Amino acid sequence: EDVRERMAKRWTHILVDEFQDTSEVQLDLIRLLSRDSLLIVGDGDQSIYSWRGAHAGSMTDFDRNFDAGNENRVDTVYLMENYRSTTNIVMAAQKVISDKSTSSANAVIRQDMKPMRGKGPSPRVLAC
Repeated sequence: EDVRERMAKRWTHILVDEFQDTSEVQLDLIRLLSRDSLLIVGDGDQSIYSWRGAHAGSMTDFDRNFDAGNENRVDTVYLMENYRSTTNIVMAAQKVISDKSTSSANAVIRQDMKPMRGKGPSPRVLAC
């Protein structure tokens, strides 16, 4: 308890990037250390570390796991401008995400994603 208190006092603001790739052990650590200021960034449709215990559902479960019994509320901010990919890539990704049977509830929101890099070349599908 003493160590947890010292760490929680030392780090009053916690940022977790790629939150969709956190494991249960990492979630426990975040719960222990976070007090009033926790910011997470992630995308449940991009989880790639399930082989090491990551749980993509942690994104959708966040409100339930971190807001319950806490006087601080959870606010969700959607980043809707995509500066990394072209329009054709974003459209292809949206199609793949929306076709997944396990697609997140937020996949519909992504349909409004605005690519900022122009149309770009059409993606090609290659058979391996």
